[in-house]
This record gives sequence, structure tokens and C-alpha cells, in this order.
Amino acid sequence: MTDTWKCPYCGQEISKAKYDEIVAKISKEQEARLAELRRQHEAQIAKERKEADAKIERLLREAEDKASKQQEQARLQFSRARAEAEAARREKERLLEARRELMKEKASLRARIEAEMREKVREQVEAACLEQEKKDREELEKARRREAQLQRQVEEMDRRLKRSTQEELGAGQEEDLLTELQDAFKGDKIERIGKGKAGADLRQTVIENGKILGTIVYESKNVMQWSNEFVEKALGYRRQYDTEHVVIVSKVLPGGRRDFCFLKGIPIVSPRNAIPIAQVLRHAVVEIGKLRLSQDAREDKVDALYKYMRSLEFQQRLRGIEEARKRLHDLQEKEKDSHTRHWREEQEQLAVLGTCRRDIEISITSILEREAGKHAKILKMAHMA
Repeated sequence: MTDTWKCPYCGQEISKAKYDEIVAKISKEQEARLAELRRQHEAQIAKERKEADAKIERLLREAEDKASKQQEQARLQFSRARAEAEAARREKERLLEARRELMKEKASLRARIEAEMREKVREQVEAACLEQEKKDREELEKARRREAQLQRQVEEMDRRLKRSTQEELGAGQEEDLLTELQDAFKGDKIERIGKGKAGADLRQTVIENGKILGTIVYESKNVMQWSNEFVEKALGYRRQYDTEHVVIVSKVLPGGRRDFCFLKGIPIVSPRNAIPIAQVLRHAVVEIGKLRLSQDAREDKVDALYKYMRSLEFQQRLRGIEEARKRLHDLQEKEKDSHTRHWREEQEQLAVLGTCRRDIEISITSILEREAGKHAKILKMAHMA
């Protein structure tokens, strides 16, 4: 069985290769966004660094100009006041200390900008991780719903096997066919003709986009021996229900045949292949209905359809469907056995993922708090100076 995957964008079923291609595309887009974010932050850092350097240079030039003037004044007044010269020297030392503090402030500013950039990148990565975790939980929930569906199917099969009398089995086959048709064609009107009424067992009214396009009639036979009278009745149902499509669903087929055959233009099918044949006929009803053909043209189309259904190619396709259904059933049984263990392991890994993420967040918070404390201390010292 080929696994089916859900498109992350639209939810449609796609192939594994297409799914991998979409995931790779999403990953590439995320990497591109992160790269663009880094580039923007680097540009911002470069801009702020340039502004800070310009500010420092300006302050240094101003300080140096001021020191030069004071030194010049001190040299001119040296002979007059040695005390004033000493004061100028102390002023120069103070300005040098201010320069060192400015250099420290520049380094602190650079560290703060880099820390902010790392924090923003971390937030983007964390958001991506949370989104993936959400998707993982959704996939897990889908798998659980699938297991519940499989369990209901198993219970339904058990219920069917518990029928004992031939009368119950006959009614059960008709009821099962009705349920399968209703599940397969939810938009159509599918009804039982009713016991004691002259006519077939089930009638399917094909409805597409709110329009009635045709009718398919089913006669269910849960017998141990075939009778050609079944076909004669089916030919009468064509006229009775004004439809080209009358299907006999029988456990026993004429001439010892298996699964599917035609007799006097009436398709006869085993219960396990009833739905695939119904799908083919319904598709034909819809397509012919869209063409708006005359009665003669409609009959020609139906004849061509039934000719194809008699072909070896169609028989092989039908056997392929049955083999795939058997393999699917086996895979579903294996899948049920592995689900419990798989979900337990997923829960353990989700717990580990949450723990690791919390540890990283605690460490980052601690580092940022320490850096923020250092930054506040430096600013306080500069203010005091």
C-alpha cells in the first residue's frame, strides 16, 4: 500500500515525494527568513556601531581640544600660577578616564546589540519548533482517530459474523450493502425498496452538484445456488426503474465464476467487489449526465462502458483492487498492534523535547539577567563619574 500524506498548505492528500518536496520548500523558506533577519540585525549593528564610533570620536576630539586649550593656558600661565597648572593636569587625567569609560560603554553597547540579535533569532527558532510540535500533535490525533475507526470496523465485522440463520444472513447482506453504499457515496440518495414490494432491493439516486443525473439499482442475493431467474428479474428492473444500470450482488455467480461477470448484459458481482463496481457505474452516470446526450447516444455510451467492463484489462484491474484490499487489511491489523507502542514512545519524546526546551530557556534567561546587571552597573559608574 502506498502511504498518503497531507499537504501542509491545503490538507489534500499527496505523495511522499511531493510531501518531502513541500517540507524542503518550507524549510528553505524558513532558512531564508532567518538569513534575512540576521542580515537586518547585522546592518542595524553596523549602523549603531558607526554612530557610536562617530560619537566617541567627536567626544574625544572635543576632549582633546579642551585639554589642548587648557594645557596651552597652563603653559602661558605657568610662570604665574603653578597651582593652576596642577589643576589642568588633573583635568586631563579626568578626561582620559572619561575616554576609558566611553570605550567601555561602546563595548557594552556592542554586546547588548549582539545579545538582542541572538534573542530575536532564538525567538524565531522557538516559534518554528512550537509550530512543528503543534503539527506533530495533530498527526498523533489523526492516528488515534484512525485507530478508533479501525476498531469500529472490527466490531462491525464481529457483529456480522454473529448472524446465524439463513434469513438473518440474507437480510444482513442487504443491510451491509446499504451501509457500504451510503458510506461510499454520501452525497447520493440510497434507499431500500422494502420487503413485500415488487422490485429490487436497493436504489441509488446519483446526485451531483444538487442535480439528479441517474439511477443505479441493486439486487442482493445471499444464496447457495445460482438461478438464471435473477437475471430475468434484473432485466425487468431496467424498465421498471428506467435505468440502464441494474447490478446483481450475489455470493454465488453463474458458471462457477468468481468476483464479477456479465449475463445478458447484467453485471453480476460478489459482495466484496460491489463497491468498486458501483464506483465505476456512478462515475459513468455522472460523466454521461454532464454530456446531455440523446437516449440513443446514452445507450451507445453504456454499451461501450459495459464492453470495457467485460475486457481482460478491467478484470485484471478489479483483481488488483481486491488484492490491494487484502493487503490493506493485513497492514491495518499490523498498524493497530504497533499504534499503542508508537504513541507511548511519541509521548516520551515529547516530554524530553519539552524538558530540553525549558532548560535552554532557563539558561538563556540566566545569562541575559547577568549581562543586564553588568550593563546597569557600568551605567551607574559612568553617571557617578
